[in-house]
Amino acid sequence: MERIYRPPRLRGEEKVSRTDGLNQLRWAADRRVGRNAKKLADLLAGKALAGDLASAKILVGLAEGKKARPEREKRRRGPSGLDLLEAAIAAQQAREALEKGQGSGNGAVGARPGERDGL
Repeated sequence: MERIYRPPRLRGEEKVSRTDGLNQLRWAADRRVGRNAKKLADLLAGKALAGDLASAKILVGLAEGKKARPEREKRRRGPSGLDLLEAAIAAQQAREALEKGQGSGNGAVGARPGERDGL
């Protein structure tokens, strides 16, 4: 028996090109199925109604499989713009109240906590 010459395998390069090709093929197939989904579903349903068991199984499997995912709620980090605005307005009002001498009800402006006027 004669030995067949095979070129030496290159370790990382072959895997990368094969993986890239498979990903491209999956992506292209997914696009095509997406474009023709209604036609494909109609064909499968027609064959299933005509008695083709394989088409019926595929159709039922697709119907039970992936469901449409609801859109994810966007999660905010930190306070919203409205919360920041309300906090800024409250801080401004507190500053204005302190400047007018109204204070928080426990004495003059700059009084330490627990100290009151006239006591």
